[in-house]
This record gives sequence, C-alpha cells and structure tokens, in this order.
Amino acid sequence: MRISEVDNILYFAYGHNTDNSEMARRCPSAKLIGKALLKNFKLVLKHFADIQNEEGAECYGLVWKIDHHDLKNLDKDEGYHRHYNRIPVEVEIKDGKAKVTTYIMDPGYKAHGLPTQKYVRMLSKGYKENDIPLSQLETAIKDCLDKKDS
Repeated sequence: MRISEVDNILYFAYGHNTDNSEMARRCPSAKLIGKALLKNFKLVLKHFADIQNEEGAECYGLVWKIDHHDLKNLDKDEGYHRHYNRIPVEVEIKDGKAKVTTYIMDPGYKAHGLPTQKYVRMLSKGYKENDIPLSQLETAIKDCLDKKDS
C-alpha cells in the first residue's frame, strides 16, 4: 500500500512541529491526537532538532493526524531525502500504543552551528503549550553546548 492510498497518517513531532500555530500553518489538516512517548530515542540538537537511537532513552513529543497532502508539505519543509528521512516508529499515547511516522536527520546531512534563539523559543513554546517536559529540551541544549566546547 502506498502512502497516497491512506486517508490519514499519524505523525510524531518532537521539534518545531510541537508549536500548535506552526503546525496549523504547515499542515491545515492537522488534528492533535496528544502527547506521546518514543522509547529508546533521545532528543538531540544539531542546529535543528533530531532524534538519536539510544537504549533506555525517552523522547516526548506529539502525535498529529494529517492527510497525505500535508505529509507531502512536511516532506518538503523537512527536506525529505536531503536533511531528514522518514521512519516508522511506535509511540505510547494515552490510550495505548500507536504506529506513526517521524523524521530523523539524514546521516549525510551536515548541520552547522548551534540552534538559533528563535528556533529554541519555538520549541519551548510548543513544549509549554502541550505539556512536554522542558527538561528534555534543556538536556538537548546542554549536550549540544557541551559538544561545541569539546
């Protein structure tokens, strides 16, 4: 089955698509399902948000239901096959588990520099709006700064 044959896609956002107004702008069909937990991945910052596989880690984010047209919009915005790739993952939501799609940074993409203050504020806004632990973002910022200094 092709993605275009599916009416709705469940999408896990952990970065700037946790900002409700940003997601509404990018994906008009988006309906918030709720907060979700992705196990064995952690949030990292490489100029932009990314997830990194790490046994025992946890990454909080949001699950959105979007249509295939908006998935194409996200693919364009996320630089699908250039900056990010899409992967299937399973997350825990309030009512159990859900199979979703999410983006992970392409290993060949070389992100340069620290995230901008504007970008971090957008993530922080989305986290606060949706009760995602700010400690996740704070840890990712600290780790990013530590790597820069080493």
